[in-house]
Amino acid sequence: MNVDHSSREHSIWSSSAWEMWSRCPASALATKGIERTDSDASLRGTWMHEQAERLSRKLSIEKGSGYNTPDNLEQIQRAVDFVEQAEIQMVEDSEMFLEQRVDLGGWGHSDVYGTADVILYNEHTGMLHVIDYKFGHTPVKVEDNGQLRIYALGAIGFLEDRNRFTSTVKISIVQPMTKAGIYTDVLSADELKRWGKEVLLPAIQKAKDPNAPFLPGEKQCKWCPLSLSSSCEAQTGRVLSIFDQYKEKEDLEPDELGALLPELDLMEMWIAAKRTLALTTLERGGDVAGYKLVRKITRRKWMDEEKAEKWLAARKIPKEERTVTKVISISQAEKKLRGVLKDNAILTRNFEKLITRPTGVTTMAPLDDSREAVIVQADPLTDEFMI
Repeated sequence: MNVDHSSREHSIWSSSAWEMWSRCPASALATKGIERTDSDASLRGTWMHEQAERLSRKLSIEKGSGYNTPDNLEQIQRAVDFVEQAEIQMVEDSEMFLEQRVDLGGWGHSDVYGTADVILYNEHTGMLHVIDYKFGHTPVKVEDNGQLRIYALGAIGFLEDRNRFTSTVKISIVQPMTKAGIYTDVLSADELKRWGKEVLLPAIQKAKDPNAPFLPGEKQCKWCPLSLSSSCEAQTGRVLSIFDQYKEKEDLEPDELGALLPELDLMEMWIAAKRTLALTTLERGGDVAGYKLVRKITRRKWMDEEKAEKWLAARKIPKEERTVTKVISISQAEKKLRGVLKDNAILTRNFEKLITRPTGVTTMAPLDDSREAVIVQADPLTDEFMI
């Protein structure tokens, strides 16, 4: 069986692009026909999704890919293991649909569609479980996740077409590279449909309006082809207006700072896109006034470490001075001990006693960030601030 996700047709109002077209209504129609450039991260993600499907279909992993590494294979296996456990928890007679295309035809918008990684359904309980794989480092929020809610609504319609009805919806993100690994949200089918009527349908109608406005912002511009190609006039206009608004202000009030910080993300994105445009122009043989294409300075390295080690040994350099040995990392140790630690609470506690986590330096985060806020106090004697 051929498992190829790269050749799929994509809707311009795809569920995966929800953050873009729901926040910037004009973006979907404006990017129609623009070829999207795959990054190494997106190619890796596609390959890992394909292998997860292969394992779930009892097929072997595809060989010969540069992404076929022990770390990637472990993540894929962990994702598939979760699906198998989730299927067991659905009790008997549950059905599984892999890489199932779902759309909003039942809502009058069959051109809004996407592909759900895994759909589990139990007709006896009316439970629907939509599972999405994410193979990045940054945790993806599952609550109010528009992409996955579109999948779930499409899945409900897919099942209703087969006279199967849903009462409860579970939505899970399986993200093996993060600390928690699994993030789940549960809501009733009625709650989900209410979200569809109150949030989704108005967003679709706006995004399909030829006169819809451009509303640039950090989240909607992040993966927009116009932004990535540095060709969005609305984004440029927004960035320049922010600069004009604040360029004369030297001291900002706390409220002004809070309002400016999200805008800085957009400005930094715009600047990065311009830098990329300049570099790409040079790499394609073009000219950029005042600049040329050069190679980055690299560190020297041994052409063959084994030969180098032998040569140094012949020069009478002691082994402890010519080689470096260190303990494997905590994460590497956990991987090697996963089976042992899993069912041994005492051994797990002893392992954890060997570990410490240094206090991190301070940084900023939105108020809804899950980390605890750092309390800053003034020293009454020196008036210096203590963290």
